Amino acid sequence: MKRPPAALQRIGDYFREIRLTNDLQTLPEQRTWLARPPRDPEPRKVVLYLGCNVLRTPHMVQVVTGIFDKLSLDYVAVGGPTYCCGAPFLQDSPDDARDLMQRASGYFAEFRPQRVVMWCPGCFHYFQKMLDSKPPYQTQHVTEFLVEHLERMPLRRPIPRRVALHYHNGDAERERQAACARFLLRAVPELELVSIRSDPRLGLQCTARARHTLGSGWDSIITSQFAQALDQGAEVLASLHHSCHRMLVHLQEAHPVQVEHYLSLLGHSLGLDYEDRYRKYMLLADATRILEAARPCLDANHVDLASARTLVHKLFVERTPS
Repeated sequence: MKRPPAALQRIGDYFREIRLTNDLQTLPEQRTWLARPPRDPEPRKVVLYLGCNVLRTPHMVQVVTGIFDKLSLDYVAVGGPTYCCGAPFLQDSPDDARDLMQRASGYFAEFRPQRVVMWCPGCFHYFQKMLDSKPPYQTQHVTEFLVEHLERMPLRRPIPRRVALHYHNGDAERERQAACARFLLRAVPELELVSIRSDPRLGLQCTARARHTLGSGWDSIITSQFAQALDQGAEVLASLHHSCHRMLVHLQEAHPVQVEHYLSLLGHSLGLDYEDRYRKYMLLADATRILEAARPCLDANHVDLASARTLVHKLFVERTPS
């Protein structure tokens, strides 16, 4: 079926922004995933499926692949627009979304994996619901996979901090991912996990669309979570999903609680320390300073400065969610 030009334009713009956001934060040698399917891939027991949106926060990819390396797993990490699950286009272009999902599933199968471990809650959810046929591999969310392998993790460095987990609830899938994240955090030496409430209206994960749909309700829920964290004496609000992290990180300016991804905390205990440049740029909130900080990445990736400046203004100065 021939796609209308408007649909192609939306998809192209979406992917270009992801690539450019990644180029602002990573050097080529820091990319620990395959962005394109190899012609004749070697079989792997595990495919770590990153999706496409996590590349906006590449420090998370560095942490999770670092953990997989420490576990000595027979795995390959794949992600980026070529591997998109289609979920971002389900409402506007459902046929395109299904085509992208089927294509990604076929790419996974070429590695002949036993399991495809999925990072993104949206990817995981829609792969369960929308694939035309049962794939020749099992799927599992990364939180569950890491709990399964927790005993093999050398969690040695203490993290003496009080932490509240921002999570999503309302169905068994979300509750399971939140429970697994809590289990992992409790395994970190000297980390104290405190309890706060969530709200099913937040959906699978925090997104610009969800915030628009909920209006002031989203702000009220999130403000309440920060307040609960403070009441419990938390120093850190741990984000569960990559999109939540992007939506929450600048709010630490208004609350004396640091926003950090839950897996970064686990990574610190394993000796995996990667700079959260997305948070750094968001808190700088000044285009000139951000572009100066990103200069090594921009040069190494041959990024057009005008395009970079436009995106920096949108994401980190105007703070328009993507």
